[in-house]
Amino acid sequence: MLKIKKPAPTVGGAAIKKQVIPSIIAADMNVLGNIVSDGPVDFAGSLNGNIRCQALTIRATGTITGEIQADSMFIYGRVKGMLRAREVHLFSTCHIEGIIMHEAISIEDGAFIDGSCKRTDKPRARKAFSIPAMRNRSTCWKTCA
Repeated sequence: MLKIKKPAPTVGGAAIKKQVIPSIIAADMNVLGNIVSDGPVDFAGSLNGNIRCQALTIRATGTITGEIQADSMFIYGRVKGMLRAREVHLFSTCHIEGIIMHEAISIEDGAFIDGSCKRTDKPRARKAFSIPAMRNRSTCWKTCA
């Protein structure tokens, strides 16, 4: 059967974005495993595993051991592992042990980081060079000079 898509509601010609309610993990929740969400996650419990979501807020009571991947992160709690995000905001109460890979980062005075921060470029801006092409270029420079 053929379904016809209804056009997105608009106001003044601009599309209205559907407001997404965040998934909330309370302080008394302990998770062993992975969490995957298409929307925002508000995390106050403890997780031994990985998490992937659109936006992540780790509250002061939140503890995560594992890899985190999100578009934006707001961290007040503890993280041990790798963090990958476009925007990372570290607040004074956070405690990070691991590698932070980011496009943009803000660090409040008093934030604890034991590890490294690595800036990454936008995926579209990256240019790949092959090893053989680089070898040929260096050989040409030696013989042409």
